[in-house]
Amino acid sequence: MMLARNGRTGLSMNSWRNVCATQFGRGVLSLMSKAPFVAKVQRDRSLLNMYYLTPVRILDDQTASCYRKCVQQTEKLAGSHATLVYPLSYKEFVAELWQTSAKLLILCDSGESQNGVNCFATEYDLVTRFLAEGGRVLMLMSPSAHSNFNPNSFGNLIGPLASAAESPELKLNGYSWQWSMPKSDDLDGPVCNQKNQTLPLLVGTGLNVSTSPVTEQCKLVIACLEAIGTRSEFLSLALHILGIHCDHSESDTSSDASVLDVSSNSPGSTELYSYVTAPGQQKTLDLVSTAVFPTANPVPALHICPTMDKLPSASFHWSDYFNTLRTHTLGQTLVWAESLTSSFEICEKFFNKLAPNSGLILVSDRQTKGKGRGANRWISPVGQAAFTFHVTLEKPDGFGPFMNLVTCMQHLVALSIVLGSEHLLLEHLGLLDKVSQRSMADPDLLLSFKRPGPRFRVKWPNDVYVVETESDETPPDSSFLSCPSGRIMGKLAGILTQGSMVDSDRVDCLVGCGVNVSNDLPTICLQSILDKVSSSPGSSKLTTAKVIASILNYLELTLHRILHTPRGLNWALDLYTRCWMHTGQEVQVYKKVNSKLSPSPTRCTVVGVDPYGYLLVRNQKTGAQFTLHPDGNSMDMMRGLIRPK
Repeated sequence: MMLARNGRTGLSMNSWRNVCATQFGRGVLSLMSKAPFVAKVQRDRSLLNMYYLTPVRILDDQTASCYRKCVQQTEKLAGSHATLVYPLSYKEFVAELWQTSAKLLILCDSGESQNGVNCFATEYDLVTRFLAEGGRVLMLMSPSAHSNFNPNSFGNLIGPLASAAESPELKLNGYSWQWSMPKSDDLDGPVCNQKNQTLPLLVGTGLNVSTSPVTEQCKLVIACLEAIGTRSEFLSLALHILGIHCDHSESDTSSDASVLDVSSNSPGSTELYSYVTAPGQQKTLDLVSTAVFPTANPVPALHICPTMDKLPSASFHWSDYFNTLRTHTLGQTLVWAESLTSSFEICEKFFNKLAPNSGLILVSDRQTKGKGRGANRWISPVGQAAFTFHVTLEKPDGFGPFMNLVTCMQHLVALSIVLGSEHLLLEHLGLLDKVSQRSMADPDLLLSFKRPGPRFRVKWPNDVYVVETESDETPPDSSFLSCPSGRIMGKLAGILTQGSMVDSDRVDCLVGCGVNVSNDLPTICLQSILDKVSSSPGSSKLTTAKVIASILNYLELTLHRILHTPRGLNWALDLYTRCWMHTGQEVQVYKKVNSKLSPSPTRCTVVGVDPYGYLLVRNQKTGAQFTLHPDGNSMDMMRGLIRPK
């Protein structure tokens, strides 16, 4: 869910409240009929990303107060288990990178702005295109205070004198746009004194009438800011209309921490347990304890269990982990807790104090403040493999450019997630021989298997998605975003990396991962894919422990082959591009001319990655190849859009 707020101008005016409803509907309808694809990735099941846009001008106290209440209430109703709230600058809003990941965009129109028509024209264009590509929008505004505006303007239609008169249905090329206003009878409870009274909500719906049955393409709800801010039931109805499930139950604090039963073998959420196979790791364990309990004096002990039977009988399957792990270093020093804030941020506190090749991996069943790239946060529900581990890269004699390997570390982790996941699926399907089941299959062989079901594909540089190929025996579904590999079903895993150069021959890396193993929400998980292709769904269960160990196995194998065999980094990058989703993808590259964005983009085709892991594209007109660097560009690979920051 995205949340943006500002008061901008109309095409010939300077406020959303002055926009004509009929003109707006026609504009969206025209874009819907021309849209090259419907930018939806299972929106009804997707993560709710909520962004609030910093206002360009200061709001009055009443408007600001109403808006804050709406933000807080929306987050509460949507449920924190599946909702992330982000600040969004106007510059980021205009950069368009939010559009693919947003389930809901919320705009707050506070009145006329001094930024003029041009500023609003950009905003108007973004909102209408987002709707046309399958988005949902909640627009908050105060009713028009003057009578000289168009009676069909947004501000008048949600005002106190608004009527529920039916507006004509607009149709174009198999699509339609309809306006409606809900009645008080649509709400539960006594929300107003009169029955069947028109509510201060204006609903616009875009439909694809060429399908059978008719499918809903997009939805817009325009609501009176004051009414929404003071009556939570109005907000609840607006979200319900927009397809957002609302949780009206009281806050459940039972999931924040587990009550420790001293008579059982179950740990509390803040207790740490470890089963260490490598000797001399006490210093590493002490660093973890101090970071998790920074204010405790003395620091609570980390429970080091000498045998498997002394470990807590919790949801983490210790035996699965160590029976699957085949590494010499990675993941050999395992620390587990039922619940942590963020394993990555905890490890950051002592990252520079870790000994080389410590083998540390910090795992928890649940993370309450999971960290993503930049300022992003990561939802970590039970059933997700959430972990952070330490890797030491040491340059051997005669090895080529070492920094190439360092910059490609995030690519290699993504590749290892694909390989580890493929291995487990093939193993559970009985498609691996007994030797490969006990150890590891050759990565080239894994990627060559023609197994049934969707495939794992990397979105550059380091996200892993599930893609249903065109050869799968499934009917076309416009609710999926397409890529050259097929239809994107959802995001499976995310990665965060950090490096620290010790000297020219050694770099330490901290890697955080979140992999959906058995949690169907917020997107898709490995278990659901296994059930989809299995002859007996539900009979074979994947555990987070086994998935983590399998990923580490393939990462260490990949690094060994890069550093100590003639295959080198080029071999690994070839594997990476074999399992990514961008081969042959068309991208539109905008450039700056005299500090201004070029009016038309350069059309390019993705051809691979350069030796540092950056995108390599070819100009479709001239044939020239060049590299795209993320430091100077904003890249939305889902929409094929690259523009300067």
